[in-house]
Amino acid sequence: MSAVARSSWAAVAIPCAVAIAIVGMLVAGVLHAQISHSALLAGFVAVSFAAALFGAVGGLILANTRRNVMWILAVALSMTALLALLAVVLSLLGPT
Repeated sequence: MSAVARSSWAAVAIPCAVAIAIVGMLVAGVLHAQISHSALLAGFVAVSFAAALFGAVGGLILANTRRNVMWILAVALSMTALLALLAVVLSLLGPT
């Protein structure tokens, strides 16, 4: 098995993780008031947070190993979603 075949799963997994993170960011932004009331929505936000972290770290790894700077776009989108999700969750912890 070649090195490209072994690492080709990452080329599919990273964009999927970024897509999940962006959808989670949009859902959390629209339904932020219901996150504390719905376990399903809170779980989806947690999965989106993990996907954003995976997308950012994976994008950095792929940018380094494949020497392709376009993977930095995955890092940028993942970090944007990660910070937006963090802001939504932290705003729920504040006083109402």
